[in-house]
Amino acid sequence: MKGIFITVVIALILDIVFKDPGQDYHPVALIGRYIAFIEKKLYPKKPAKKALILCGGLLVGLTLLPVSFIAFIYQHFTQKLPFLFQVVFQGGGLFFAIAPTGLAFSVNTIKNHLKDGNLAEARKSLGMIVSRDTRELPVTEVVRGSLESLAENTGDGVVAPIFWYLIGGLPGVWFYRTVNTLDSMVGYKSERYLYFGRIAAKLDDLLNYLPARITGVLMVLAAFILRYDWKRAIKTWLRDAKKHPSPNGGIPESVLAGSLGVRLGGENIYHGQKSFRAYLGEPLNPLTPEVIDKALKLFWFTVFLMVLLFGGFSTVGGV
Repeated sequence: MKGIFITVVIALILDIVFKDPGQDYHPVALIGRYIAFIEKKLYPKKPAKKALILCGGLLVGLTLLPVSFIAFIYQHFTQKLPFLFQVVFQGGGLFFAIAPTGLAFSVNTIKNHLKDGNLAEARKSLGMIVSRDTRELPVTEVVRGSLESLAENTGDGVVAPIFWYLIGGLPGVWFYRTVNTLDSMVGYKSERYLYFGRIAAKLDDLLNYLPARITGVLMVLAAFILRYDWKRAIKTWLRDAKKHPSPNGGIPESVLAGSLGVRLGGENIYHGQKSFRAYLGEPLNPLTPEVIDKALKLFWFTVFLMVLLFGGFSTVGGV
């Protein structure tokens, strides 16, 4: 499709203007409810390993096929429209798959609560964007959770969707977004999902492999522009990223930790169970609300650089 760079710009403008358009009927929320419905129907009564993997794979297929088909039909329809309407409608389709402003707004809200001394509200706000238990966290751990969520979602929520839009248009981006939603719902290494969610988790790792590394490079460039410690960012990436349980999530987290001179990782509580995640970075600077300000600047510069990179590829490709 011609004009895909303009489409991305339109999607980002819509995101800045509307932030979060509401969750009840957001496409991702609808996909999530569909996944939950199908899971109930497919989860085997006798959870043997092979049956769990097979049924989990069936869940992935039964979710991806209808979503990808709808995205394909929508894109096919928009391509028959005049150019202006084409990029606007395509931008709308992409807008629902990205969330930079909503993410930045959520993290900034946490920071503001902390600066106002309202730790209880900061914990509640953090609990809306992470799956860990936030009810008893001290200020430093609330800051850490905010930074980790911001770093991870820089790749998952912004760079990866735009990357897959460049590769496969709206079907590509919604294929990715659906896999990402599946992984967030069933991709846990818990007793229930260890095998049932294995295919979803592996597919999410595969689709995020290149975007995560692009995110790391862009974040290092953003750190260089902002005069953060970009050399330490590279060093931390090379040394610590592999310690993360995700083959992709450790890259943006380690780069952010290195560029800000903070240490991420540590003990988290999920559903009453303690879990330790390897440390990333070094505690050269304290985890204060002011660090969130610096992280948000790094985030927005990374988004800006992704748009420039996308524009460059679009120009070279004549699209």
